[in-house]
Amino acid sequence: MKNSANQKFKLLYFTCIIIMFIFSCSEDIQKTNEITFEENEFYEKPDPNDPVVKTLVGRGWNIDKINKMSNGDYAIGDIVFSGDIKDYTTSKQVRFKNLVKNYRNIKIGIDPALQREDNTNTDRPNEDNWTDAVIGAIAIWNSVPESGLRFTLTSIFDAETIIFSDRNRLDNFTHAQASFVSDEGKVGTFVFINLDALSNFSFDYDFRLATMVHELGHLIGFAHTNWRELGESSEGIFNIPGVANTADPFSIMNTPEANINTFQNLSFNGLSVRDKKALSIMYPK
Repeated sequence: MKNSANQKFKLLYFTCIIIMFIFSCSEDIQKTNEITFEENEFYEKPDPNDPVVKTLVGRGWNIDKINKMSNGDYAIGDIVFSGDIKDYTTSKQVRFKNLVKNYRNIKIGIDPALQREDNTNTDRPNEDNWTDAVIGAIAIWNSVPESGLRFTLTSIFDAETIIFSDRNRLDNFTHAQASFVSDEGKVGTFVFINLDALSNFSFDYDFRLATMVHELGHLIGFAHTNWRELGESSEGIFNIPGVANTADPFSIMNTPEANINTFQNLSFNGLSVRDKKALSIMYPK
């Protein structure tokens, strides 16, 4: 009987210990939840100009759902994103392997089909006349004082590169296409312009100018700065030493998503600071 009483006492003792342990753990979990909740109250609304925020928004996240944490990271629902831009795929100036050898006088010609006068659209007359856009694009690339690269507008019979109407070569969603520098160091030989892109959408001058600056960039060896985001191959892509390894959303060599809102709201501000830096490194004075 004595042994039986001792066993019952031991069982009761250990049962109490286990109950106290469970209760203690429960309190710790409750406290942990309370701490997490209190920390959530100290979330800040993000700075829309922060490069990480721009990256997240660019990937489709709603900025109203993004919260900045006290440690600098960002929370969206139950997902935490790094607050360091280096942890993200960044868009920076890159080039293809080949560069133009004779870059001090690159001769450009314009297909007559892109020079025709057309006043049928009273809101945007001469929308199929790309001459002014070509002239403007040439002036922009030629205006970088630290670079020796120069384009010259000439006749198609004397040109190294001709800017053509695509004549239905390109699909509805591709508004332009350019060739690249050859293995022999010759400038890309053509640019195709799709006059009927997006079901004959009416492009304004700013869009035509930005398109031409972008395509001339390809002619001389620039790749898309956002090639990773576009899912393009890394084969033949080279970094440009001396250009900052951070995102440049203002680069003319970024390719925006091809949708109607992008085309309607385009505001072109010329080459970015890093575009100019990259050009001066690729084609010094």
